[in-house]
Amino acid sequence: APHIGAPKSVRAVIDGDKMGLDAFLDDDEGLMLGRSLGSSPWLFPLENTLTTPISPSVPPSVLRLESSIVLTIPTQTIPMKGFVYRRQVMPSKVRLAIHLAKDFVVRTEFYPLSRGKSPTLMLKEEVWCIALPPTIEESLKLYPNICVHLEELGTGKPRKKRRGIYHCDIFWPCRFACCMMKWILCLPCAIVLKILRLLARGADRGIEVTAGAVGSFRAIGKSRKVNWGKGLIASNKAASSDGGESGGVGSELSFQILPTDREGQGFFFEIPSSQQCVLKVKWRPPPPMKERKPFDKVTHKRTTIHKYYPATPGELCAAEGLNNAVKLLRDSYAADPVDPRGLSSWYPPPIKKVVAIYGINLPTEVSGIYQRKQSVKLSYSTSKDLCVRQLIVLDKDAKLNGLDGYTIESGIIRETEGKAKKSGDGTVPYWSLQHCRTWQGEGVKKCDVKVYEIEGAEHRAILNEAKFHKILLEVIGCV
Repeated sequence: APHIGAPKSVRAVIDGDKMGLDAFLDDDEGLMLGRSLGSSPWLFPLENTLTTPISPSVPPSVLRLESSIVLTIPTQTIPMKGFVYRRQVMPSKVRLAIHLAKDFVVRTEFYPLSRGKSPTLMLKEEVWCIALPPTIEESLKLYPNICVHLEELGTGKPRKKRRGIYHCDIFWPCRFACCMMKWILCLPCAIVLKILRLLARGADRGIEVTAGAVGSFRAIGKSRKVNWGKGLIASNKAASSDGGESGGVGSELSFQILPTDREGQGFFFEIPSSQQCVLKVKWRPPPPMKERKPFDKVTHKRTTIHKYYPATPGELCAAEGLNNAVKLLRDSYAADPVDPRGLSSWYPPPIKKVVAIYGINLPTEVSGIYQRKQSVKLSYSTSKDLCVRQLIVLDKDAKLNGLDGYTIESGIIRETEGKAKKSGDGTVPYWSLQHCRTWQGEGVKKCDVKVYEIEGAEHRAILNEAKFHKILLEVIGCV
């Protein structure tokens, strides 16, 4: 039994657990399953596990220290005439893309363009939370600039209408003369050319539809890079006297978006002007963990700026926004005078004899390394099923340093059998399984404890183990 908890229960709530049903459940369903089990908080490791008589070498939960920024695109209207000038086919919908780095982009949903001679794009408010290093200065080294793009479905360059005799501009007399010569001197050639152009237009339209169906997109407008850190640093210095009570500082950024195809417009081929887009950025400081000692046995694979700290299950639930789980831990467990997750788990039960039978020496999860998800959309403009929004995920870029008898895979640390070390039953760590040994002795708070350890017996499969049945019959006196 998990006398003092099992770290796997924390992962089930934070990151999901399919309980061996991988063939039937996807990731979202596994997450919902883990968060639907009311027994999971009961199995959380005790928060003072590191002071148990049989102490684990790894904290049950480790969290990467990170800050975050909240990116908000407020509701606004962007004139689109300069971006779609002389297009053969008007784009049906356009979206905004925010580029923080070459390989890191967050995108809004697609919004329809209004029709008419002066089309506009109506953006609705959308909000993202993006994970960053602990300080603004370190964040600026990673993402020094932000730029925005306007994107539409399609590939290549959009086809534009040819300037014909009906286009009135400064070059109209030249086009009129060339058009007359073409039709008068070579009428058959002009007809064939017209047919070929119609076929090419149809082929281009088919390519556009196919590219849109598979999700290809192209930029029709781009802004210059903007250094968003200057405003944040200035605001942070001005607000540093409040002790962080403001929950972070913010600034408003203005971008001038220019058409990617800056073809002249009007009678004198005037260059289209840029259009303004506003973006709000708010920096949130990391949780107050620096008072603790970092767990230096875990580091990042590629950089040294990230630090890892032990975190309690309650802190992880709070960071994930699981208010019901936090309330359950606080009001139902911590406030209970019986102390179900404290003294009643720590000390022996009020009986004279305890028999413990469990499996050992299987690779067993003893800890999870967690981080903020790189980007999470906090609001949606359409009424779609959001399923489960996940803010904290396993850190797959973490690695172990100098811990013999432990392995790490995709952010999950497992204990393994060693020369002078045993491991758990595949679900419950060995330090939790054998905690019952501390109950052995005489007196009011002690009892007679007898332990049977079955080599290679898994947590649930032990019920089908012949050795378990034999021991059980001996204990109850049937053999």
